Amino acid sequence: MKNLLWYCAIVFLAACGFQKDNQLHKAPLQPTDFFEEFSDAADRLIQLSPNGLAIGEVHGQREGVEFMKAAVKSAVDRGLTVLLLLEISPSEAGLDVSSLDLGDYRAIDMSDKTLPFWTQNLDMRASWELYDYLVQVSGRPNIEVSYFMDSRLNPGPNRLKAHGLAERWNIAKQARPEHYVISWSGNYHTSVNQQYPLDVTNSMCRYLLETYDYAPTCMSVDSFASTGKNCADNVKAKLIEGPQVHEPWDYVVWHPDRCTRKSHWVGH
Repeated sequence: MKNLLWYCAIVFLAACGFQKDNQLHKAPLQPTDFFEEFSDAADRLIQLSPNGLAIGEVHGQREGVEFMKAAVKSAVDRGLTVLLLLEISPSEAGLDVSSLDLGDYRAIDMSDKTLPFWTQNLDMRASWELYDYLVQVSGRPNIEVSYFMDSRLNPGPNRLKAHGLAERWNIAKQARPEHYVISWSGNYHTSVNQQYPLDVTNSMCRYLLETYDYAPTCMSVDSFASTGKNCADNVKAKLIEGPQVHEPWDYVVWHPDRCTRKSHWVGH
């Protein structure tokens, strides 16, 4: 009888462990995409941005990924081949950093749920909304995805992350000169703050301009909006020049009601 009870306990624990693993890799029911709310703003920005578009978001909000969808669609609809640079490191994408030269370029496929980016992320970059989109575009000939973050590229003396992103942008652009580059990262890195010297300013866009004499259009999806408000459906977002509203980006995109929607973090 005792052996039977031990056997039942082992089977029960094994079943619980299996269920927990399934829950970790199971996406929640997704609300409807709303990237069309950003379509007009994205179209306008693609027109204004011959050197590419650097999208800044607040991790944990859905607006950044939805705007990225609209921007990629607008570029592809114009016949452009898009190179999508994501704030992901080589190791998070499953690559062996020791085998990568600093100037190496690699396309990545992020559709594998077991990659470290999806299983180990702690800062809300890894959302189910992002995962679903990357699965959709995986293998499409006019959209290529690569990593954007390699800390080995952060230049001295201060080794600022945004400057490393700029170096990575330049490497990718040289590897794919005919591609239209769209990047996705935290909006802190896409600011164009002019108040301080470059070596203490964590600005990818200023670094590219002052180091390589070109820069993408650097923008932010509204970082001061409230996640406590319910967003009305099908309300077009506004495109505003950053200096007009005292924001440190070339452009900001706002919902008229200044609301945001929370993303579904894979780590939950």
